[in-house]
Amino acid sequence: MVRHAVGLVPNAKLEHSIREIWRELRSAGIASNLLDDRGRPHLSLAVCGGLPQDFEREFELFARGVRRMKLSLQAAGTFGVASGVVFLAPAITVELTGVHKSFHQSFGGRMDDCSGLYAPGNWVPHCTVAMGLEKGEICRAIGICAGERLPLEGMMTEAALMRFQSNSVISCTSFPLAE
Repeated sequence: MVRHAVGLVPNAKLEHSIREIWRELRSAGIASNLLDDRGRPHLSLAVCGGLPQDFEREFELFARGVRRMKLSLQAAGTFGVASGVVFLAPAITVELTGVHKSFHQSFGGRMDDCSGLYAPGNWVPHCTVAMGLEKGEICRAIGICAGERLPLEGMMTEAALMRFQSNSVISCTSFPLAE
């Protein structure tokens, strides 16, 4: 079953820093498929099963109305051992929460089979660095992420629509945010 993630993508420098973490995790023997698919580091605004037919065009227009914003990834964390996920968490800003709220006001009622974890009031902004981990791997991965590299600073410069299946991204379309 194809699912969709809609999110914000960082500038090249921050994307490179996150990909370096992906590579370091792999070198440490912590399995994650993030380096193997077509995905890009991002902060998801929503994850859902179905999108309206004209979504891509409307999402591009939405992206043009969103100004680029600073992002500071401040912490490493997990949604719990059962999730198998390790992520980097940004400092929460008015701009970031405003984009999330605006996105859901514009598109929330038109998307199907959406994860409630991304709904306003439930959303934990994050950039996934590993998935499908065991308990010991989660602890090691958080240690690697939190090392001496945080905070990671950059800008969110694009909005992206990613299609994925079985935790692998199969396509990614991105649009620039307003200057």
